[in-house]
Amino acid sequence: MPAVKIDYDKKFDTLYVALTDNANSYGDDSLNDVILLRDIQTEEITGFTILSFYRLYKANMLPHLPPNISCSFEKDILPLVLQ
Repeated sequence: MPAVKIDYDKKFDTLYVALTDNANSYGDDSLNDVILLRDIQTEEITGFTILSFYRLYKANMLPHLPPNISCSFEKDILPLVLQ
């Protein structure tokens, strides 16, 4: 599996996570404050965007990600965002 790419925009409090190559993806606004990126042909999740990420983190209200996403907020994302 390719390395997960994580980008956090502090100005707009938006987290971008690419689980695989998401060049051929579209956004599916299926969860509150979460936009799932899906491959156009296979519908597999290729990444996600979380709006108001730090605000949700501070309020202990981060959304639950679908179980098939092998990415952890605590282990993979927060250490990079909180640097």
